[in-house]
Amino acid sequence: GTDFIEASTGDTKMYGWDYLNSQSGYYIYENENFVPYGFSYDYYATKEYCGNFSKNLIPNIMLKAIVLDDEQIKKYGHLYENLAQVEYNSSLEQEGMSFDYTSEEAAMDCQRLKENVADYFKFDNRGFEATFRSDKETLVFFSVPYDEGWTATVNGKPCDIEKVNVGFMAVKVGRGTSEIRFDYLAPGLMTGIIITVVSAVILVAYIIGFGIYSKNHESVNEYPEGDELLRQWRVDEVADSCGDGAMRDKDFIRKNKPNILDSIPDKHKGDMGSGFKGGFTVEIDLKNDGNDRK
Repeated sequence: GTDFIEASTGDTKMYGWDYLNSQSGYYIYENENFVPYGFSYDYYATKEYCGNFSKNLIPNIMLKAIVLDDEQIKKYGHLYENLAQVEYNSSLEQEGMSFDYTSEEAAMDCQRLKENVADYFKFDNRGFEATFRSDKETLVFFSVPYDEGWTATVNGKPCDIEKVNVGFMAVKVGRGTSEIRFDYLAPGLMTGIIITVVSAVILVAYIIGFGIYSKNHESVNEYPEGDELLRQWRVDEVADSCGDGAMRDKDFIRKNKPNILDSIPDKHKGDMGSGFKGGFTVEIDLKNDGNDRK
């Protein structure tokens, strides 16, 4: 709203952002101090050096120098000047280089970085690619978060990806024009695909093999204990459905009926040690009881 814009000058309260217009109730601003993807530095800074400043000033330091760890300084330190050692160099002040960390100085640093940016940059579904021209060996910095799933090539040859500026990526290029390509593949994705394919093959082979085995080995199960049990249940049902006279027959049957397992061969008896195990088939034989009842 109006509180965000200085009435006297028309400038926004965000340094380097200019108001463009309003659309559908939204205010649109343009950042004049953006730096495109893919650029190089002239200086490097150590993590120890950055530790001397408050956290809100670290981004301003990264506009002046690339932040490297000790191992990276051994590999690439000769390509740059140490920011800590040139901080009080008066000749740099004459060249327009300042070591102030104000918003105005940050804007000047952005303009300097724009002088060494990629000529071409494009994202796609697999990653991104860029073209960078340089008159010396250097690290090309990309403000893309570092992740182990990234791989990179320079002029078609695989190269190391350096984790710089705390958590972003850079690759080394030589003199001349370099074609840079970054591709991303989620860590563990290929391993997961291989495991899935192998598991699917094993499952299909098991289903086919089990089907062939079942056709050649038809199972036949006999449960004579079930047959005898059903006969005894049917006797009780017949007795329950008869009159008082039949009840005497029922009592007689109950007192004299044999144990269900007596008529079953031992080889067909279930395992009674840990509970009955088995099953039965149904075969019912009904006979007349003299009263034409079945």
